Amino acid sequence: AISLLAPGYKVTPFLSADPDIKTVQKLSDDINVSLEATTRHFLALNEEPLAAVWSLNGRIRYSVRSKNFPWIRVGKNELLSSRSIASGAIRNGQSDLTEMTETNGAAWTESPDLELFEQTRVGNNGYALTLLWATLPNEDPDDDGGPSELGTPEFRTRSRRK
Repeated sequence: AISLLAPGYKVTPFLSADPDIKTVQKLSDDINVSLEATTRHFLALNEEPLAAVWSLNGRIRYSVRSKNFPWIRVGKNELLSSRSIASGAIRNGQSDLTEMTETNGAAWTESPDLELFEQTRVGNNGYALTLLWATLPNEDPDDDGGPSELGTPEFRTRSRRK
């Protein structure tokens, strides 16, 4: 149903910027669809390795990840990891949007060395939405997506998003 309300041509302009909950909120407002449904659709259409985690009073309700995001190790009804930015924002009573900040990969995944960024929107009713954005170890920021056999042979190295 969301594809009818938010066809690709309406969503595509929102996919060009770095992932951010403010962007998803703007899209949600533009298409007049809930933030939850819009977030799920945004993840499904985005090429970036993203995940979203919905929580209530510091306990996970559920999570959704894009096809290329690593497995999330936390499940329904578990407490948010104390290493997460979401946990700190909720614990501090912050009811707003945090910045997209590098976070501990082990807070969310089985990969403690994963370069992971986290942003949380905390509502005043105990509900929170956390957006996770990973930099996968084999990503090459200089890769233009062309066939690798046309380029110079190279060894794969870990890249870091700055």
